[in-house]
Amino acid sequence: MPFRLALVGCGGQAGGDVPNIASHKDVKIVAVCDPDKGAQARFGDRYSVPESARFADYTKLLDTVDCDAVFCATPDHMHAPVGLKALSLGRHAYVQKPLTRGVGEARAMRLAAEKHPKSATQMGIQIHGEGSYRTAISWLNAGVLGKIQEIHSFCGKGWGGARPPRMAEFPPANLDWSLYCGVSRKVPYLPDEFHPGNWRRWQNFGTGTLGDMACHILDPVLSGTRLSTPLSVVSHLDAPPNVLNFPYNAHITWQLAGTRNTAKTVALHWYHGDTRPAKNLLPELFEELNTGSVVIGEYGKMVVPHWATPSVWDNSGKRVEKLPPKVESVSHYHEWVDVALGRIPGHGPTPGKCSTHFGYSGPLTEIVLMGNIASWQPKKVLSFNADACQFYGDGAGDANFRLLPLYGRDWNPLAA
Repeated sequence: MPFRLALVGCGGQAGGDVPNIASHKDVKIVAVCDPDKGAQARFGDRYSVPESARFADYTKLLDTVDCDAVFCATPDHMHAPVGLKALSLGRHAYVQKPLTRGVGEARAMRLAAEKHPKSATQMGIQIHGEGSYRTAISWLNAGVLGKIQEIHSFCGKGWGGARPPRMAEFPPANLDWSLYCGVSRKVPYLPDEFHPGNWRRWQNFGTGTLGDMACHILDPVLSGTRLSTPLSVVSHLDAPPNVLNFPYNAHITWQLAGTRNTAKTVALHWYHGDTRPAKNLLPELFEELNTGSVVIGEYGKMVVPHWATPSVWDNSGKRVEKLPPKVESVSHYHEWVDVALGRIPGHGPTPGKCSTHFGYSGPLTEIVLMGNIASWQPKKVLSFNADACQFYGDGAGDANFRLLPLYGRDWNPLAA
């Protein structure tokens, strides 16, 4: 029996992901969905999907097509609506990063996955399967640095800045603009800003640089240390973002509850745009590194470049050569299919689950998106109760208001 897969979102990200999933010998793409008929046609034609199984509205696809699984690579604002509906119908779900657009949505996705344990879930951070990231995770778990004390992660991208909207235009005839806006507020159409590209910059559709890159870059260092419980978050910038865009620059610090691999609490720092960690935190060889992490422990430092082999340095600044074996790459995409089919236990620490199942990637996404919330109250430490998924103390009112995005219609992920 084929693994019948429905595609929701047929844009640029799908162009990279779908061929990798479809290369699995058992995958058969049975339906496609995109509000842009051009994108819909490109994928429909490529995978020989009949006209009757091509949709603009994901709800009609899921209500009418008999499929085993759903792949979602829409803009961020539709990840939760698509993922939650797929899980409610008992489908397996692969959802691109970030898992959702809001902290509360990520919690809802995790809870929905727990409610449907037979559904295999995977968040699309495909680099998790690369040997470089798997090696970093393995070495951190092996304790090569001793107890982890702090982490600094950074990215040279900057999806944001005060980018005023241009004159609106009528959407093209092949695009259903209302369906594209989905659960978000319906705003005027701006070509090349809201669609097909650049939507990550905008509060109405995206999650900025944090949502785009932090799920990748924080993944190996948090997976390797088992850190998942945020205690507080603070933005160190001087001003909040504007109401339309995300900050171009950021320096965010979380305090995370410690694990067996770490100190009692661990400071996690994130920098993007033009901000960077102090140069003395990185070995001289990596002072100009654009994107990655440096993990600081009792015995030294680990440098984890984005998509490249990690290295370990002792406290004297000497490179450590004697390390555990490197780990080979696996297919993040095929793992999802094979776990769904019951053929493998998964490549992560939880038997029967994919390595970035929603029980892992939900909390990861919550941590990431808390950074966007903190940016609205610069220099204010926001305390967080992870069990309740609520901020408390000074600044909690505004922060809790932002746990869910602003919706354009009556939709509640907790009731989806």
